Amino acid sequence: MSDQNELESKHNPWNALQPSLNTIIEQFEDHLREYWESRIDVPLVESFLERMKDFAETILVDTDALVSAEAFAEPPDDFWQEWQEHFDGFEAMWADHRNKLEQAGVSPSLFSEFKKWVKDVAVEQATEPPSCDLPELRAVWEQLAIHLAYQTARMPDDAATRLLRLARYVISAKPGKATVQFLRRVSRCYVWGFDPECIVLCRGAIDTAFRDAVTDEACLKYEQPAAKYGFTLAQRIQTALRRGMITLEAEKAARYVNARATKTVHDDPGVTKDVLGTIQYTLLVLQQLSGAAPGKN
Repeated sequence: MSDQNELESKHNPWNALQPSLNTIIEQFEDHLREYWESRIDVPLVESFLERMKDFAETILVDTDALVSAEAFAEPPDDFWQEWQEHFDGFEAMWADHRNKLEQAGVSPSLFSEFKKWVKDVAVEQATEPPSCDLPELRAVWEQLAIHLAYQTARMPDDAATRLLRLARYVISAKPGKATVQFLRRVSRCYVWGFDPECIVLCRGAIDTAFRDAVTDEACLKYEQPAAKYGFTLAQRIQTALRRGMITLEAEKAARYVNARATKTVHDDPGVTKDVLGTIQYTLLVLQQLSGAAPGKN
């Protein structure tokens, strides 16, 4: 690297963005520590926060397993049993530690608080964090927020690049009204790096479009057998091609999107690397179908 490039790199404000965000989060952690020092004996604060961080990580790890493909590779009963054992093990450790805190025996156990709060959120659709009157639960919630904050701090650079890529394509493609709603949904997933969700949204969009444009009567005309739950997406794609509703290029694009989504859902969430390409294929299909009137002919 030349001296000029080295100087530009050193003084580029962008290079300071993530460290600056991390510093803000670290300052937030320091303020939280000061707050808990005002509520718990100082010698116990570090241990208390470590235990709450452990529990937060338990939630993060097990929730990540729950929403990943690996969770569905095993029988559900086995998965839930393993998850419960993980939490039970932490609860036993916490019970021993909690006896050393000033709040020992005053409030319900951390797990009772956690389960009740989750239930309240589900029933009432509450958006407020746990009350400070529930110190352990509040501390766990704070640790989860900190973890997510560090994750978010790493996202702006890639998100900005993805936004420019998507904007460039949308401007050149000039999508019609029928595809704008799809773009609103899928763009949020793409820009912020939710790639598997983006792929699934793409398949959902073309599935709906083919159901609207290709009737069951049209499928029957080509003697395609109805599956147990009706005609499949693949059958509707083939019928649309035979009826001249889409080009061969769009037919291949639709099959690609369908196959990538199936692979993402059932095998490997990270299998599709060309997410923008999948969006482009989806837009191609939607644009062609939007001009095709459904019918029985």
